[in-house]
Amino acid sequence: MKKYFISLEGQQTGPYTIEELKAMNLTNKYLVWTEGFSGWKNIQSVQELRESITKLPPKIENQKLPQISNSILSRIVLFSFLISASLFYYLGGFTEKNELMELYFGENYLYNTNLNSYESAPQVRMIIAGFSLLQGLLIGLLIYYVIKINMYKKLYLKL
Repeated sequence: MKKYFISLEGQQTGPYTIEELKAMNLTNKYLVWTEGFSGWKNIQSVQELRESITKLPPKIENQKLPQISNSILSRIVLFSFLISASLFYYLGGFTEKNELMELYFGENYLYNTNLNSYESAPQVRMIIAGFSLLQGLLIGLLIYYVIKINMYKKLYLKL
């Protein structure tokens, strides 16, 4: 009975019988050698194994994946900036110091010895700015990923 050796990416194993090779669920990436061969051959060249070989699809690198254009990215960034600026305005980031303190701490902020509008107002503005930028970033990322998912969905539906 003939014995066969197989090799995948330089790793040689064997010997095997034809029945053992059929049971191994081999792919078309394997090389095979047996007595009488002049050298290693593709496993598809063995007539007895052709029916049991799993054929692998081509690498995905050969297919072009969809990309988001720079103009779309710049629109997403601009929209995120506008969302951030709008939130900053809506949350009172541009108001005068005393009005800002009254907005967030109520009318009694003047009587609170721990709150000084000249020291606390910039801190409140920084919190508002950070919150606004974070929200704009999150909305921008959400839009980016929705667009990306739709692109992959279209690619998938074409297949």
